[in-house]
Amino acid sequence: IASYPPANTLILTDYQSNINRLVRIIKDIDVSIHDVRFSVVKLKYASSEKLASKLTQLLQAKVQGRRKLGKYQTMAKIVPIDRINVLVIVGTPNETRKIKELIKRLDVPTPTGKGNVHVYYLEHADAEELAKVLTDISGGKSAKAKGEKPIMASSVKIVADKATNSLVITADPSDYQTLLQVIKKLDIPRHQVFVEALLMEVSTDLEISLGVEWQSFNSASVSGKEGLVFGGSNASNIGRMTRLVHQGIAPALGEGLTLGIVGETISFAGMNFPSLSALIRAMRKRNDIRILSTPQLLTTDNEEATIIVGRNVPYATRIDEGTETTSRAIRTFDYKDVGVTLKIVPHINENRYVRMKITQEVTRLIPGIGDEELAPTTLKRSAETTVEIKDSYTIVIGGLIGDTLTYGRTSTPCLGDAPGLGWLFSVEDTTNRKTNLLIFISPHIITNPQEAKEFTGEKKKYIDKLEEKSFEEMGSKWYMK
Repeated sequence: IASYPPANTLILTDYQSNINRLVRIIKDIDVSIHDVRFSVVKLKYASSEKLASKLTQLLQAKVQGRRKLGKYQTMAKIVPIDRINVLVIVGTPNETRKIKELIKRLDVPTPTGKGNVHVYYLEHADAEELAKVLTDISGGKSAKAKGEKPIMASSVKIVADKATNSLVITADPSDYQTLLQVIKKLDIPRHQVFVEALLMEVSTDLEISLGVEWQSFNSASVSGKEGLVFGGSNASNIGRMTRLVHQGIAPALGEGLTLGIVGETISFAGMNFPSLSALIRAMRKRNDIRILSTPQLLTTDNEEATIIVGRNVPYATRIDEGTETTSRAIRTFDYKDVGVTLKIVPHINENRYVRMKITQEVTRLIPGIGDEELAPTTLKRSAETTVEIKDSYTIVIGGLIGDTLTYGRTSTPCLGDAPGLGWLFSVEDTTNRKTNLLIFISPHIITNPQEAKEFTGEKKKYIDKLEEKSFEEMGSKWYMK
């Protein structure tokens, strides 16, 4: 090949077949610069940046293929402008026409279900909590550990819609399918726990008999029953419980019933409490045992449940005395909960055992001490513990000793109030009564609607029996009158 600049000519010397091939290449190269044009194509559905990248890859593959065949071809340029979602094509009319035809075929609506924005309506799980878990999986710290391959192929965004309890996920179809498998495994109905509790105060000078089946998780067993005494009472017949214990276990017996696991219903002075699963026989005087509360609540596995039975008591937080302009004192009050508070967080395992984090608080007003209107005095007893117990068994927590101070004065009318000599005609006494707070808690696992229906039916029967007994007692009292 020789060039002749004065005539802008190339001189070819070769076989005819080679000359023909070179002539075709020269024709592709020797085009007028005026034939290169700019064309703008407005996209309706596709992203200009992504489509430009795909088209450039296709043109490069075509050019490389022609070069392998010994053919030369120029390559058009495609520039995306994201702000207005258009493509700018730089090329010859023939190249531009072919690219426009290809764009027309690719710029079409996305098939249903194949887009990048997906909405999933949850049936059981909480959308906000699940969104945090999925975000950690798709783009959190765990997914970006050094040296690890990313779980998702592209960037993923997950937003929880609280109003509809749904997840709005922005991800490629392949990444969405990965997340969908995780969502379906987490969006399942969770087990529930129905918790029954009995709170009572027992005088420490009262001897009681507790017929219980003490249970533990050790290997000791007597007559097929495993047992361990965690605590005891000051009952004279406590030996009946110690005989249930295996010989190799040394029970710890204290002054108060501290911790134990028992078996079926509670009975006090002829009154049954089937809300707990242990048979407890108590010999008592009515003034020595006081039932504080029998709270019951239903909660989901791993969710905290709280029940408060009591009242709000006002107390003065600030008192502004009267001034020269006004003689009225201004008092500011706040309120404090007084009563029974029970908080439980249950955790269910596969063997139908329940691990419970229990927080119990009992407060009450102490009359006759301080100003009951401005600064009431309260007695507070609380316990916080974590226990593990079998389904429908009962845990017993005790040892919360409290003092009740009672002041009394009896005097002869008129003479008892005489100055100086009144003490000769009056009697004053102060009584200090110690009580032991016992807490019985029994969890019942509910795994499906049928179990919930059966459990509700049992409770309804119990309430009906109480109503019948109440009517009978009312009728007998009316008849005696």
